[in-house]
Amino acid sequence: MRFDPSRPRVRDLQRSCGRLLLLLGLVVLAACGRSAAQWTEEGDTLLRANDLEGAEHAYNKALAEDPHYAPAIYGKGWALTVSGFDDLEDTARQLFERSIDYDPDFFGGYRGRGVLLLKAGNLQAAETFLRQ
Repeated sequence: MRFDPSRPRVRDLQRSCGRLLLLLGLVVLAACGRSAAQWTEEGDTLLRANDLEGAEHAYNKALAEDPHYAPAIYGKGWALTVSGFDDLEDTARQLFERSIDYDPDFFGGYRGRGVLLLKAGNLQAAETFLRQ
C-alpha cells in the first residue's frame, strides 16, 4: 500500500497531528510565559531580599511583557532609589513619573516621588505627593 495524502484517513491523521502540535505549543507557551504581574511580584520578592540586580532584571522582564505596567515601572524606580547611588535618582524620578502617567490611581509613583522629594529636603512638595 502506497502513501496517498489525498486519502481521507491520511488527511484526518494530518489534521489531528496538526491540532495536537498546536495544543502542545500553547501549553508550552502558557507554562513558560509569565505575566507582567508575576514578574513584578518576583521583583518585589527579590527587592525585599535586597537582591537589587535580580529585582531590576525581574522588573525589566515585566516591562517586556507590558511596557505600561505601573507597578513594574515603580518597582524598578524603587530598586534604583534604595540602591544608594545618588546618580540614579534622576532615572528613578523619571520612572516614578512614568508610573503616575500610565496609572494615576496607582499609589507607588506618588510614594516614590514623595520619598525623593523628602530626601532632597523639599518637605512641602513631598507632602503633596505622599498624600495622593
